[in-house]
Amino acid sequence: MKRIVNGLIRETKKELRYLITNPKPILFDHLPKCGGTTINWYLESVFPRRFVYEISGENPLEAVEKFKDLPKGIRLKSKVIYGHLANELIDYANPESLVVTVLRDPVSRIVSHYHYVKANKNHYLHHKIKEGKIRLDNYCYQNLSSELENWYVSHFSKMSISQINRDPDKAIKLALKNIKDKYHIIGFQDDITSFVNELAHLANLKNKFQNQILNGRKKKSKSKELDQATYDLICEKNSLDIELYNQLIFLRESKKSKVVIFKGV
Repeated sequence: MKRIVNGLIRETKKELRYLITNPKPILFDHLPKCGGTTINWYLESVFPRRFVYEISGENPLEAVEKFKDLPKGIRLKSKVIYGHLANELIDYANPESLVVTVLRDPVSRIVSHYHYVKANKNHYLHHKIKEGKIRLDNYCYQNLSSELENWYVSHFSKMSISQINRDPDKAIKLALKNIKDKYHIIGFQDDITSFVNELAHLANLKNKFQNQILNGRKKKSKSKELDQATYDLICEKNSLDIELYNQLIFLRESKKSKVVIFKGV
């Protein structure tokens, strides 16, 4: 009973704060192993539950199609959309939404992905890694998942890996164009606090952000701690992601900012 009462109190507080602050709607494109779970938690702490649409990690494609099938009036009532494949809902979400995402160094992302999958029995790749005795150095070479080969470029360009391999220059240009055309804020996992602070400022979110490690491990291998051979192998399969990431880092540094802001926000 106490738990239920505390939950009702929290929701009531969020409802009152929402009425007072009237924050902008947000679509957060959660990229795997880029610190997104922490941001999801923050958004849930700000917006009343009735305004939040979560794309389930267990079946994101089903959740995406379910949202698309909703009547427009109901879709527009969602003030927060977050989850993997949220980019598929950009054209279906409230047009006033701030579209945002966070990227991570591509090599570091693969390392984190590997250790997360290895430690979590419920992940769809866990048993394949265990049964196949797959090591980090050949993780990207087993055709296990599209998430392990130039996934940023594929995600943002909406091109398949085979299409990307046929015309990598086109793929990178299209990925960067779509980011510039469709996203308002690009943050980076190495400074999530600055990203959330900028988002809070632009969306009028008043809750204090506490950067917590969620959905991760306390001890993680960092790309700089890898042996050179493993590092080179990961880079070989993700060279286009590295190029795209470096272009975004260049934009961030050229603007002397900690995030990249597009679309005239």
